[in-house]
Amino acid sequence: AAGKLPEAHKSLRTVMPYLEKDINAKVLMFYWPDAGKGGADGFPEDEARAAGHALGLAISKFQQYKKAHFDKFLNRKTVLLSHSMGSLVFEEFVKKYQTPSLDKELFDTLLLSSSASATKDHAEWLEKVKISNGIYVTVNENDFVLTAAGMKENKGCLGKKLETLIGSKVTLASN
Repeated sequence: AAGKLPEAHKSLRTVMPYLEKDINAKVLMFYWPDAGKGGADGFPEDEARAAGHALGLAISKFQQYKKAHFDKFLNRKTVLLSHSMGSLVFEEFVKKYQTPSLDKELFDTLLLSSSASATKDHAEWLEKVKISNGIYVTVNENDFVLTAAGMKENKGCLGKKLETLIGSKVTLASN
């Protein structure tokens, strides 16, 4: 719709100031092309997955920066947070672009918030995460966007419920 801001602009105006001021965090935001494609009803999964390689490059650059400026990270926690479709970007990174050259504990915490990744078979890729030992997935049962996305793609979304679209239990990732 005309006048609507792309998702990245909304995050820059609402979420980032909160994180940096109220939580005293330094935020580095990753924006993937066509993230807002299709508006509220759109589900640009192909575009999200295509950004997995770029996320891998960004994570590699972050590792280089962290090693070159190790003193800035003393007594500081590093967190990789993905939200909604960002988990598809991260999932693709893990499946195809995560390399052994990345530090095993690059991030203290990985948080997949309201993940749009499929609940079924999530363990196959999530158990391969090597850049953090602290892995958390949040579930938002009331997320109507994930409900629509799960139905459209004929799957249940990991951030919606820990079962398949038809209510079958799934094996949760061991980590």
